[in-house]
Amino acid sequence: MFTIVKTDIANAADPTKADLTKNYNFVADNYNLDAQYDSQLNFLLLKLNGDELKAMKEKEIRLKERKKDIEEYYHTEYSQLTLIIQWATLFVLLGLIGGTLHRFGILPNTLFMIYLGTIAAIATLVLVYYLWDFYTRDPTVFQEYNFNSYVSVYPSSPGDNVYTPLDLNLLSC
Repeated sequence: MFTIVKTDIANAADPTKADLTKNYNFVADNYNLDAQYDSQLNFLLLKLNGDELKAMKEKEIRLKERKKDIEEYYHTEYSQLTLIIQWATLFVLLGLIGGTLHRFGILPNTLFMIYLGTIAAIATLVLVYYLWDFYTRDPTVFQEYNFNSYVSVYPSSPGDNVYTPLDLNLLSC
């Protein structure tokens, strides 16, 4: 931070008062420049610590909150997918148990068909419900539903290419 002053005082045999004054003024000027630099640096550091450091910390906090939201979204999404897979596995295992019982002759053909039909019907209802629930979730907040995803397959007017949301009142009997 301080400037090193090189002088020829050691080499001079008899330094004069003018040489000493010149060297003194040079050192004083360097000191004044260093003092100005130091005061400007302290001013910038205080400003950085005051305003910009606070803004940087707020930005860091927002990024951490966003990361937490993203992690929570994917955690709940994967939990829902895991639940769907668990239900599917349960119904397949129930079907395999019934098939094994039928293979060993414990369940007769008619009872086995009723058993498999019941398992298939319940499995279809449960899996369709959970898949519908999964696919109607909002893409940014998984806990919310996005009912605007239902769009009509027909344009709102013959020459219009814009599709409007499906009017659910038309579906009622």
